[in-house]
Amino acid sequence: MDADAQHDSHGQGYSVVFRAVSRHRGLPELTRTSIRSGLVVDDNTANIATLVTNVGAIKTKTDNLPADTATAIAAIPTTDLSTDVGAIKTKTDNLPADTAAEIAKKDAWVLQELLTQTKTPPTQNEWYTLLSTATGGIKLLSLNPYQENSETNSKSVEVEITIDGRVVSGSLGLINEENHSCIRTKATNNLSQVQKYGLGLDYNTFIASTESITDSLIGNSVQIRYRMTSAVGTNQVLSMTLEYAVLTKVT
Repeated sequence: MDADAQHDSHGQGYSVVFRAVSRHRGLPELTRTSIRSGLVVDDNTANIATLVTNVGAIKTKTDNLPADTATAIAAIPTTDLSTDVGAIKTKTDNLPADTAAEIAKKDAWVLQELLTQTKTPPTQNEWYTLLSTATGGIKLLSLNPYQENSETNSKSVEVEITIDGRVVSGSLGLINEENHSCIRTKATNNLSQVQKYGLGLDYNTFIASTESITDSLIGNSVQIRYRMTSAVGTNQVLSMTLEYAVLTKVT
C-alpha cells in the first residue's frame, strides 16, 4: 500500500491515509482476495487427491507392460482368420433349426421296404449289386435268393457281402422254384452237419437253406452283390430279396 501524509489544517499533526493498491494485478480476483485477507486457500485439494488415485491406477497397468512394448505388439499374430471362421460357419449352417428337439430324438432301427432285384435271364458269372454301399448303421435281417428254369435244375449262386471293409462270401446251391434263406455257418457242405446261425458275424461261409432263418448282421458300411456261376437255363429267373433296417433318429 502507498501512504500519503497530509497536514491537518487544524494543526493537529499529520493523519495517514492509506490507499490499497494491488501489487498483483495479473492474478485472478479470488487469489488477490485471498492474499489481501492474509489467507492461503486450497480449493482443489479433493480434485488433486482423485488425480493421484487415477495416476496410481494407470501406473499399476503400465507396470505390467513388457519392457519392449513395440516388439511385443509386433509379435501379435496377424493371421487371416476368415478361412477358419468360414469353416466353422459351414458346419453350424448344417445344424438343425431346432437343435434341442433333434437332441431329444432316440436312435431306433427302422425297417425299410423289401429290396428285391430280379434278372430274367441273368448272365453267367456277371456280378449284380443288390445294395450299393450304404452307411450310417445298417442291420441285415434276411437275404433270400430264388431261381427257376424250365429244366428244373438246381443252380449255384455266389453271394458277397462287404461289411465295414470285411468281405464275406459263399456259394449257394439253389433248388429250382424253392425259397431259400442265405445263412452263414462254420462249414461249406451238409446243413445237417453244422449249426445254422443266420447272418451271424462270427461265421464266414454262406450256404442256402430252405428253412426260415432269422438273425441279423450289423455294420456301418454295407454292400451286397451276387452272381450265377452255373450255366443259365431256359427261361432262367434269378432274384434276390433283402430285408433290412436303418439306424434312424426318431421322436
